[in-house]
Amino acid sequence: MPRLRKLLVSKWVAYGLIGIGLVLMATAVFLLFRSPHPPARTPGTDQSAPSSVKPSAKAVAAYKTAPDLPKYIDIPSINVSTTRVVQLGLTKSNQITAPNNIYDAGWYTRSAEPGRAGAMFIYGHVSSWQ
Repeated sequence: MPRLRKLLVSKWVAYGLIGIGLVLMATAVFLLFRSPHPPARTPGTDQSAPSSVKPSAKAVAAYKTAPDLPKYIDIPSINVSTTRVVQLGLTKSNQITAPNNIYDAGWYTRSAEPGRAGAMFIYGHVSSWQ
């Protein structure tokens, strides 16, 4: 009899662990596919050639964005310093928009935010479209 009771208890423990695992997987899938920010349509929604006019230091310093979103990026290995990071969404044909200026980088709004788990997608240019 004790052996049967032990078997029944271990069976219910196994079912409980499976149930917890399923709940954790469902939560992970939900968090993976939810978008914390609506897809941005600006800048870059017209998909015209980006500007190659370098923004002034004053314009870069005055750039504003929400405090929890990426604002600037520095990549010393390719001589990128204090470059603005603009929000990027999708075009009507579901392509990622591009920054409107070759001197800006873009953060895809459906990728991870700074300080959060996940991959962050940053889009930029190191030279002109010409």
